[in-house]
Amino acid sequence: MRRCAEAGFDTNQGWHIFLKVAGQPKRELELTSVVDLRTPGVEKIRLTPKDVSNGEAAQALRREFSLLDVDERFLDEHFAQWETVLDNQRRWLLIFGYSVPAGYNQQQITLALEVPPTYPGAQIDMFYAFPSLALNSGKAIECTQVQEAICGQSYQRWSRHRSDACQWRPDSDNVVTHLALVESALAKKVQQ
Repeated sequence: MRRCAEAGFDTNQGWHIFLKVAGQPKRELELTSVVDLRTPGVEKIRLTPKDVSNGEAAQALRREFSLLDVDERFLDEHFAQWETVLDNQRRWLLIFGYSVPAGYNQQQITLALEVPPTYPGAQIDMFYAFPSLALNSGKAIECTQVQEAICGQSYQRWSRHRSDACQWRPDSDNVVTHLALVESALAKKVQQ
């Protein structure tokens, strides 16, 4: 904390602090976190104010339906902005600024998950990206050609499904475990 003050950062102001290590997703830190800068692949530590706007009034995030407590805690801890919205009688979780691995045409997307009305009894399946993702290599990504309209935007549907060996378990699967599948599917396409 002393070093933050020496660098001119007011530690009483709210900050997002992220550590970027090559080949790993960014990790949020606290002011009290200890980072060994000798760790191979450390690229940067980024501090940004939590409340930044372009002068317009902050728009309230929509919470049109509730998720499980474990989901909401995870989303609050790992993502700056997320919403639950009802659109055309379907329930969507939208995660803004979702980071994707290097190798895609975008660095961040809005990630959408359709949350069934009987979740967690019914599984979350597939995921959706806005804007659409393409590989920098130019290689096609199979099963991503369908577009889905969500809240007036055209999202790319990633048709990825659980196998018989990894079936949905309502007692332990949730948004958090589905996001692990999303992360794995995105990394697999760029071999990370």
